[in-house]
Amino acid sequence: MRILVLKSNINTPDDQVLLQPAFDAHPAIYRWSVDTEDCDKVLRIEAADELSYEQVIAIAGERDFYCEELTY
Repeated sequence: MRILVLKSNINTPDDQVLLQPAFDAHPAIYRWSVDTEDCDKVLRIEAADELSYEQVIAIAGERDFYCEELTY
């Protein structure tokens, strides 16, 4: 298992509802959450090892959301 942490523009609960079907249906995504209180709107995903940042970015992008790998 791996944890992916991304900066996003997911701002509201309504935004999360738009992403929920895709993230919940993806077999490699076990759990996901968005911290909308954080200035980076952190998207945190617990996933199978084979899931990549690029795949998450593509899924979000298909729904008109932006995200990128968050590095510290």
